[in-house]
Amino acid sequence: MIKSKKLLSILLLFLVSLTAVAATVALNVSVTTDVVNGSHGTTVNGILTFTNNGSTNHTMDIVASSTDTNITFGNITQTVVTNNSTSTADYTLLIAQFTPAGTYNYTIDYNETTDTNSATFQIEVLSDNTITETIDNDEITTKNSTQDFVLSLNNIGNTQGSITNISFPTLTLNWDETVNLTATTIPNSTISVSSNDIQNATATYTTNVSSEYGDYSGILKYNDENGALVEETITMRVYEDSYNAGLEITANFEDITNDDDSVNDIELEYRIYFVTDGDEILDETYSETFDLEENDDSNLNDIDFQIPFDAEEGDYVIELIVTGEVESDGSDDGDEISNRLYLEFKVDKESRHMIPKDLIADSYCPGETAELNIELANIGIDDLDEDDDMMIRVKISSFDYDQWHNYTEDIDEGDIETILVNVDIPSNVETGNHEVKLYSRHDGNSNSNKDGSYLLQILTLSSTCAGTASSSTTVLSGQSSEEGAQGMNTKYILTVTNNGEFAVTYDIEVVGVDAWGAAVVSPETVSVPAGGTSTFSVYLQPGNNAQSTNNAVVNLKSGGEVVSSKTLTLTISGMSISTLTDSLFGNTFTEIGNTSLVTIISLLVVFGTAGGAIWLVHGNQIKASKNKKKRRKSKKRRK
Repeated sequence: MIKSKKLLSILLLFLVSLTAVAATVALNVSVTTDVVNGSHGTTVNGILTFTNNGSTNHTMDIVASSTDTNITFGNITQTVVTNNSTSTADYTLLIAQFTPAGTYNYTIDYNETTDTNSATFQIEVLSDNTITETIDNDEITTKNSTQDFVLSLNNIGNTQGSITNISFPTLTLNWDETVNLTATTIPNSTISVSSNDIQNATATYTTNVSSEYGDYSGILKYNDENGALVEETITMRVYEDSYNAGLEITANFEDITNDDDSVNDIELEYRIYFVTDGDEILDETYSETFDLEENDDSNLNDIDFQIPFDAEEGDYVIELIVTGEVESDGSDDGDEISNRLYLEFKVDKESRHMIPKDLIADSYCPGETAELNIELANIGIDDLDEDDDMMIRVKISSFDYDQWHNYTEDIDEGDIETILVNVDIPSNVETGNHEVKLYSRHDGNSNSNKDGSYLLQILTLSSTCAGTASSSTTVLSGQSSEEGAQGMNTKYILTVTNNGEFAVTYDIEVVGVDAWGAAVVSPETVSVPAGGTSTFSVYLQPGNNAQSTNNAVVNLKSGGEVVSSKTLTLTISGMSISTLTDSLFGNTFTEIGNTSLVTIISLLVVFGTAGGAIWLVHGNQIKASKNKKKRRKSKKRRK
């Protein structure tokens, strides 16, 4: 029984000694963060600051997590914290859209091999009751019908919001202010909207067979979620037939006030629609204002617009509406006058007429050749052939390109043909959208400003365009040599400079390290704009086969070819504690030769302390056993 107790004591004290050794490699590192709060639906960029209060360098893997699914994280790069110093690591915290306001916990775990520390932090998700309001404020209807105006309220925040004091107006006819329309149904004056919800405030206006046609308008008012007053003009256009409105031109109008006042800021509006069905045929708008003195006439004689190439033959109506403010003795009286007039014109197709109808092109990159497929339409009633000397002009100002191109094929009446124009894109132009202006002309149709033979289109240069680098345009610089220890990561920060004319994405590889260690590159690819720089990191970790001096080569690749290289040298100055303990417990003994003297002495002190503890316990037991034997011998002699 005594022997069993002795053995158990020895085993326990041996475990104590192992614990003492393991304690020498525990992480003595703390962490803090600068993240305090954030808004829902956003990505919060933060910095983790690690403080190493110990005497050992640590290379840590970092993981962030939260038990709440609304809080997620991006990848966090491994970081190295040397003894008695601090180091930082960038991290991103993603707050899901519509995450309720409040405080949320998350955990930062950081470890080196089997040693792990954790820290819990909090982030406050801020309250947001933002409501977006939209309304179709220009509606078209006919006599003897109803028209709804719908104020749509969309809560894009994470808490409930309210719109208050909603007031839909009485609508007044623009050419006779004594005529008005009042909403027959109105919404509640206050509407509450929950997070991620949509509510509508709808007002209905009704016309009858005797209603005057024209433009009825008024001001919708309400207070938004923050109490601010919002005013929005709403207009209902009542016509004999339904069509879209919105074009403005200049025309001849006479002062009809018949008094000594002038009319200022006159605005002329026109709409053109087909008599047969009332459909609107033009989408453009034009606006011009002018003043008109008493008993005076304006001389705005031109109504200038282009008829769409596919307009039907037949009769069309121009509706002219003019409004102005009355002014007496140099001051505004606050009175408005208005009038409207209807003119007719005919559309026919008795002439030859070629126009550019459409531009079809892919997405290209700077330095490439763009293939522009331009559709040409013959909208006349006669055929066109090569004797008509058909030409198409392509103008791209941002490319410094402006050329005429011949089209020599036939275009029959009503047909659409295509001409291919190749345009060399300068290598130094920006990506994005570029205006392409197309003009056409042919014999008998030279006035391209008024016959509809002008077309504006967009050519897109892709934002993902990237060039290919060469050794002459790429410079790789940064740290070349460092000191490290077996089992520990040593960091090199390198810089890539792109002296080329295009943005380049480089692939990064490390070769020559497999025989003596391992390498990690972060990130593995870098994108560098033309004339710009970018940095990346290489971590080298020597293994058991590492020599006192070791080399690795970093290669930059573009288009699969190596365009720049740099040799990294790592000198072994010592061995990590974890590697030494592996040696002492049977993995390898050859590494002890590379271990610093301070490290060896520290471990001997630990084993010495543990051995002393064993001697204090078991030495006393051995001594007591010897004393008992001596007393037995003395008794025998006395007998």
